[in-house]
Amino acid sequence: MEPTNDAKDEISNNETETTTAMLTDMLKNNIGAVAFSSIFSILTIISAFSGTAEISGGQAIIFVILSLMLCPILGFIGFLIGEKLRDALHPDFVITSGFMSLLKEKVFWAIGPQVIGGFLGILIASGIIQLLVGIE
Repeated sequence: MEPTNDAKDEISNNETETTTAMLTDMLKNNIGAVAFSSIFSILTIISAFSGTAEISGGQAIIFVILSLMLCPILGFIGFLIGEKLRDALHPDFVITSGFMSLLKEKVFWAIGPQVIGGFLGILIASGIIQLLVGIE
């Protein structure tokens, strides 16, 4: 027996709500990654226009649009990869010679791999954008 159109619409709406809820939860749990990616996207745009490369008007518009699309996405993905690496490689304990070295280790293992992963994601996005736009 074939489901009716109303039943199909209800199933489709339930799947959409489930997907939306999953994405919302992921973004709420990784708000630092979203903020990091957004800030570095803006810095990427600023650095492109403050450098020595000559960018024409059309290239500039395309560069900004692609930067706003690709940098946050690849930065976020890099941040998540860094977080997974941190979870896999984080040591159970560290032996240090003093308080400052312990503090450095704690801070690094708290945010280091995620920041490095996000930064690499944004560098990759910037390279892709420069190739697509034709900026040297």
